Amino acid sequence: MNSNFKIVFVCFFVAIILIIILIPLIRLIIFWTTPFDYCGVNEICSDEDLADLSTSGSGTLIDPYIIENQTFEWLYFEGFTIDSSFIIRNCSFDDLWYGYCLYMTDINSDIYDGSFTIIDNCTFHRGGIYLEMCEYMQISNNRLINNINGLFLESSCRNMNITGNILDNLGIFLPYYFTGDCSGNFVNGEEIGFFQNVNDTLIEDSFPQLILNRCNNVTITNQTISQKFAGIITMECWNITIRFCRFTNNSYGIHAEIGGFFLIEKNEFTNNTISSMYLVAWNSTIYNNNFLNNSKGYSNSQAINSGRYNNWDYNYWSNWTDSEPYFIGTYYEDYYDNYPLSEPVDIF
Repeated sequence: MNSNFKIVFVCFFVAIILIIILIPLIRLIIFWTTPFDYCGVNEICSDEDLADLSTSGSGTLIDPYIIENQTFEWLYFEGFTIDSSFIIRNCSFDDLWYGYCLYMTDINSDIYDGSFTIIDNCTFHRGGIYLEMCEYMQISNNRLINNINGLFLESSCRNMNITGNILDNLGIFLPYYFTGDCSGNFVNGEEIGFFQNVNDTLIEDSFPQLILNRCNNVTITNQTISQKFAGIITMECWNITIRFCRFTNNSYGIHAEIGGFFLIEKNEFTNNTISSMYLVAWNSTIYNNNFLNNSKGYSNSQAINSGRYNNWDYNYWSNWTDSEPYFIGTYYEDYYDNYPLSEPVDIF
């Protein structure tokens, strides 16, 4: 009896050891042999996800999926595996965490291949809209209320129609490879200035934000811009003059992507959080400007130079305290204001 008990005990012990070893092994085999579903709650990663979310439609060019009259906290679209046409309209988004209500990446719609995307007449509370590497999209007639992110396009968004949107704060940010239309949008009750393929022009009317795309020989004067992600945005622009402007409490005062021969003079940049200026333009002159308490918490330099052959001499920097040249933040060779001014410039 004692011997049988020992045999049973040993067998039981061995069985326990085998279970401890085999269960993780079986789980590992199942993990590696089961297709990985990387989509979580509120994430749209396939045409099937779109079909489940839609109220009608089949996802074709003439019969797109329709997602309407629904309420979401947020939606995330991963576009690598989405080939269908779809429309989101008359929906309400309310992100309690103040993130992006609608986040879309790699939605490469192509009307020539039979797909398109429309976001129309939706309301976004607190959170904004983020689009990255998206094409053939219409973002129209939406309302962004009390948002802290605005309407943000990143990394080569092309063939876009961004029109008729109303924003409470921050405005719109466009990437330098943007193509399409971005006219007729409003922030805080005023129309955003969008100028595309404009030459030989003076802009002196007041705008809450200015966006220039592929412009040449344009002079911008007498603007007062505050609380935007970027006050003035330029993309592939040449021979641009910016003078007699004030930029206050923006993320960037000026964000200039690609281009050259800028003249930036007699402006005042105050309390812009990331930087007074992000300058990728080449062969430009920046002088007789006041830089006051910008980039706090981000950099010791109040400006970022990412272009080449630019001249930053003769500006006033509120954090310049010695006789040495003032260092300009840069991604290429070092740049300096070799003759920083000891007193602010009289601009107006």
